[in-house]
Amino acid sequence: MSSRLLLPVPPKSNRTGLAVILGAIAVLSALSIYYYQLWAALMGPIPPGKDYIGLVVQAFLNNPGMMLNQTEGSGPWLRLFPIGLIWIWASYLIKRKYEEYRHITDQLFWSNFVWCLWATIFVLMTMIFNGAAQHYQWYACLTPGYCSAQPQGTMDKYTHFLSAGAIMAILVTLNIKDLLGLKGRTGRALELLLLLLAPLVLVLYWEYAELLDPARYVSQYMDSVTDMIAGMLGSVFTLLLYNLAVPFEE
Repeated sequence: MSSRLLLPVPPKSNRTGLAVILGAIAVLSALSIYYYQLWAALMGPIPPGKDYIGLVVQAFLNNPGMMLNQTEGSGPWLRLFPIGLIWIWASYLIKRKYEEYRHITDQLFWSNFVWCLWATIFVLMTMIFNGAAQHYQWYACLTPGYCSAQPQGTMDKYTHFLSAGAIMAILVTLNIKDLLGLKGRTGRALELLLLLLAPLVLVLYWEYAELLDPARYVSQYMDSVTDMIAGMLGSVFTLLLYNLAVPFEE
């Protein structure tokens, strides 16, 4: 089998750089495995716990509509996600079908089939997990003063990550840079800044709303801060994936 089928052969001038990168990846991967094994040996066996993935699947199978009829936490946002999915697929199909109008559609939205498919999977996963978290009241503090040792009050790290990431998966399809007539690296930087400020406002609002109802939500200082960090990490994660999946054109 030709090596070209496994890895494209770059020009000779780039082979040294490729060798350095591959070598660095191999070394760092080996170190990661090594230190993981050291950590696992000192940490000991994983303590028994609930099968949360099983609980999420069970809740969905028993009541698929729970994705849209929740009121806790991000429940109201879950109802808007189907609209976002309709938007990204409609914009993509319009762009594909009416090629003669691409000079207009490209100014409005920018995505491809891979991104539409990934965004759909990510959004549906978010709706299922967040719906289950609300169904089981994983947001609630059932034992005041001891919530840090329970899943209650800690699951919202995952729901914040997923919710903000799912919202970003829809927002990134808007071609803000061209829509506003921005040019060059400055325009690209401003577009990225705007995209990151939108979820920042949302995670700050979510934490503010939780503080208004301490009987229902766990909102101690570090819990609230880490919730916001989780939301922004979800946004950045989605933004990076988008830039890998969708080619950038000036």
